[in-house]
Amino acid sequence: MNGEEKQPSQLFIRACREIENFALAEVKKEAQTKKLYYHNLNHVYGVKRRANIIFQSLKPTLINKINIKELNRIYYLLNICAVAHDLVQEFSFSIDRKQRRERPVGLSETLTIDKLIARIQQIERELSV
Repeated sequence: MNGEEKQPSQLFIRACREIENFALAEVKKEAQTKKLYYHNLNHVYGVKRRANIIFQSLKPTLINKINIKELNRIYYLLNICAVAHDLVQEFSFSIDRKQRRERPVGLSETLTIDKLIARIQQIERELSV
């Protein structure tokens, strides 16, 4: 079996890398614009590193249940999930400056999904030309 049979298509890999780069740029922008001290690139890289540690620990078990090409696709998608999980951070602010800012439940997650899907669809259109 050659390496090509083990890897997803080059188009899939390219799309995943473009999505991941987009997510990283957006997280960086969000962190700078909104002065985020936790949801920044360091946090994203930490999540990605830990997700990959978990994936590598499960891989020996999964390799007997999922073909290697699909397992490699899962790896690329896992990386997208890790870097995009906090893509958008929306807060509600209080007039009282001493009060912590709060995140409305589900809003950041919904906006993250919407932004990510829009970018995926744009990349799909660009790559299908």
